[in-house]
Amino acid sequence: MVDSTVIEQCVRGDEVGAFLDGELTVEDERVFEEHLRTCAKCSAELRDQKGLLRTLDFAFAIDRSIDLPDGFSNAVALRAESDLSGFRSWSANGRALRLFVAIGIGVLLLLGIGGREGGTASARNVLLAILGLLDLLSRFVYDLVLGLVVVVRGVGGSLVNSPSPFGALSLALFCGAAICLVRQLIRFHRG
Repeated sequence: MVDSTVIEQCVRGDEVGAFLDGELTVEDERVFEEHLRTCAKCSAELRDQKGLLRTLDFAFAIDRSIDLPDGFSNAVALRAESDLSGFRSWSANGRALRLFVAIGIGVLLLLGIGGREGGTASARNVLLAILGLLDLLSRFVYDLVLGLVVVVRGVGGSLVNSPSPFGALSLALFCGAAICLVRQLIRFHRG
């Protein structure tokens, strides 16, 4: 009969790994080698781990590089740039908006078909969310216009009412600069 403490000592895979990696002390390595002579289970574990290491070495040693034709990366980059050029046109934006609206209507219809009570409640929730977004957008536009009016009145009032003859000219230059800034921003986002 085999002693149970010997069996428990044999099932330690980390010691086999440490042996293969050369991490054991000289004394521990000698004891482990002696144990391998008498234990078939540990010897089998050692063979399995050595086989796994050889398989991994073989798998990672294969050269998997592919020879690409000359100018391949340039051709890919040019193709990608030409494919993206349509995304910035107004017609592409209009198509995207129409597609978005069509998908939204489809979702609302599917929610309505999904069940009377569940679909109606879901459609109501979606409609409330849309109305909330529209409310947020309208408040943003209102606050933006109000802020611009306050700035223009403040700057314009001080420039027009100034005793200097250059007040009106300064106001005109300020308005022209604001218009140029807006045009540059729009042109930047288009290009």
